[in-house]
Amino acid sequence: MAVIENSPEWFMNIMKTIMPNMEVAMFFQKMMVFIEIGIALCLMAGLFTWLVNGVTIVLVATFCLSGMFYWVNIWFVPVAFALMNGSGRAIGLDHWVIPWLQRTLGKWRYGRPKSLYGQK
Repeated sequence: MAVIENSPEWFMNIMKTIMPNMEVAMFFQKMMVFIEIGIALCLMAGLFTWLVNGVTIVLVATFCLSGMFYWVNIWFVPVAFALMNGSGRAIGLDHWVIPWLQRTLGKWRYGRPKSLYGQK
């Protein structure tokens, strides 16, 4: 049983604006395959876990509004929230990538953020 049987009118208007014809819709469909594979690879590697799980929640909301999402898959949302709590910093690549990004990109912002991943 679908979460929402029919898409809301405002959502259909947005979809008609974003995807005016079948060629654009096919492009988005193919692009979504690569995005979902990228999300899965990032989660398995523990890379950008907070960002990737945020994207997962947005995709779940989009799929719910489109009428293509079922109640048995609603567990994606609580799992994504649970994984947003620093899941990649212990074993994943976030342990090394996030501090490096903070060192290199942190100088562009106001202040100097400091990562606590590798400190004891």
